[in-house]
Amino acid sequence: MDQNNKISSDVMPVGKIPKGKKSRTRAQPVPQRPSSRSMTATQWRDLTSAGGSAVLPQQEERKRPRGSEQCEACDNYKITAASPATVCTLCRRKWCQDCAAAGGIKTLSAHKAADIPDDALNRNEYERKLLTDYLKAKKVRVREIFIKELAEMENTKWTYKNVGDEDVVLKKDDNICAECFEPVWTDLIYRYREAIQSSMPEAARKRQNCWYGKECTTQAHNPNHAKNYNHICNKRPDK
Repeated sequence: MDQNNKISSDVMPVGKIPKGKKSRTRAQPVPQRPSSRSMTATQWRDLTSAGGSAVLPQQEERKRPRGSEQCEACDNYKITAASPATVCTLCRRKWCQDCAAAGGIKTLSAHKAADIPDDALNRNEYERKLLTDYLKAKKVRVREIFIKELAEMENTKWTYKNVGDEDVVLKKDDNICAECFEPVWTDLIYRYREAIQSSMPEAARKRQNCWYGKECTTQAHNPNHAKNYNHICNKRPDK
């Protein structure tokens, strides 16, 4: 046999321990991977990188009191038959009574709606100024916009998408969490601004419509474009 092809007797294959010799390091137990139904790949990676010290889903499940459900706001098992959950109409998340009482979720009409959010009117600062100037001139409070548009919403049965991408007709007594309320409120502001278009200054009324309408992304960062074109309109069908 060629000398170059010989395997030296001093070299042991990887993983083999010579006879009569003990391994100097104790083998570390490898945590068993739970089923894919109970843990994601990311959770498993976090578990193994932490040396297996994380609480497994099965262990967490054992801490769950019988007949209870987990609140999706505080993560505690406070939802029971005696203390039912408050469910958001749009995202369908469940809130325990303590978290609901703290104001994280409430009926649509109970939300504050006293300010115009930054995201309103698709972040178009020019349209925002037109609206605030109008409110100031007419002595209309922001809260009055909310009350007026809520009534209009119920009369005309406007729909919003829920977490399942289904159309939902919202009512003022529906439970809505704070996170889902924001896009509903900005939509109500847009509808109000759209309804008073004829009351805007002449220069604003005579502007050409932007081809992309309210979906335009330029209006949020280009003041000249926001001012020169009307964005209180729908996108052109050919765009």
